[in-house]
Amino acid sequence: MEIIAKVGAALQALFGEIAQKASETSGVIVRQRKFTAFSLAQTFVLGYLRNPEASAEDLARIAVECGANVTPQAIDQRHSPKLVEFLKELFCKATEVVFRTDKALAPLVERFTSVIVLDSTTITLPDSEQGEYPGAGGSHGGGAAALKLQTEWDLRSGAVTHVEIEPGRSPDSATNRQHARRGAGSLRITDLGYFSLAVFAAMTQAGEYFLSRLQFPTGVMLPTGEPVDLMKWLREQPGPFIDQMMRLGKDHRFLCRLVAWR
Repeated sequence: MEIIAKVGAALQALFGEIAQKASETSGVIVRQRKFTAFSLAQTFVLGYLRNPEASAEDLARIAVECGANVTPQAIDQRHSPKLVEFLKELFCKATEVVFRTDKALAPLVERFTSVIVLDSTTITLPDSEQGEYPGAGGSHGGGAAALKLQTEWDLRSGAVTHVEIEPGRSPDSATNRQHARRGAGSLRITDLGYFSLAVFAAMTQAGEYFLSRLQFPTGVMLPTGEPVDLMKWLREQPGPFIDQMMRLGKDHRFLCRLVAWR
């Protein structure tokens, strides 16, 4: 029963306060006539969930069920850049509501103020959208048009804390989430697509931790300037692995806070 209560509260927030704020941000409703922010969100979200190929007639029937007595022509008129911004804002905020827990997912992550996994996924769009969302082409770029979702998941709370929508052509290394500050004591986990010594240096300066594979042929040195065979050096360290990493974070320069694994 607890999960039903949580889902119910999430849906109320989505089609209530979140929809209202998204409407104000996007300007999708200038003068309230038939549609409110709530009925507009319900019409397009529930309509396309029911049928991803829903026609204007299908959506008009959904709108009536949601309290907005509109015609298919009124639905057609709603297809605009402002509606796109409205649904985009609705989506980004909704992801922060659905997944969350008050308990850390593992005792290990309680050592940090937050443990953020940052990664992206690419979604193919119709070619007509390539002006705003150009794809990189090929199997990974999603064709002529694609969008990329930069998603951050906090392993402490289980919450999706941020979703950034970018063109599919944009490389992970260039996302503005590279420069997001998460506070001293936080940990960021990423793959090699986000590898940047300048970014790691800025994180270290801010008292933040990071976890990444080591990009070939990056060198690792001790404060004395002595080069290190990292895998050999890590195997030789006494004590629990994570304790060694925490001590390195306090006592060594940022390159020695980089953990490599195979």
